[in-house]
Amino acid sequence: MNCVIIGARKRSESQDEPLVHKLIDTLIGKYPQLKVVSTSCDRGVGKIIKNKCLPLGDKNPKPTFSFIEISLRIYLLGEELTKSEFAQAFMARNATLNELGDEFHIMVDGEPRGTMADLLRRVRERGAPYAIYRPGELEPKTASQNG
Repeated sequence: MNCVIIGARKRSESQDEPLVHKLIDTLIGKYPQLKVVSTSCDRGVGKIIKNKCLPLGDKNPKPTFSFIEISLRIYLLGEELTKSEFAQAFMARNATLNELGDEFHIMVDGEPRGTMADLLRRVRERGAPYAIYRPGELEPKTASQNG
């Protein structure tokens, strides 16, 4: 089971950490062959997942779940992407997440917009189960086709 867990970059990493840990522990118990898929693992929800998975000495001596990190980094020489080009790159990343994921847990910072809304649209059109977490929600949800 590939469970995509992503969060808006503006969410608070310290506030999300307990929720993400509970969610992963719940998913580990539910799916023996769990693979967690996430993005942007340099901060936020992705970083929490990566730190929970990867060995960190005595704190986390061995991984307890499989993890797939999807990374999109843009390096430009003396130029910038237009908003359209930037969105196009991240929508392509969303297509990859949509293809890989069997279940989705999406942590938003308000009403989904931009590339987050694009991913949610893709998931809904496909009919995949998903759960949306708004700021302040502290307990894992069961993903459904209604969110």
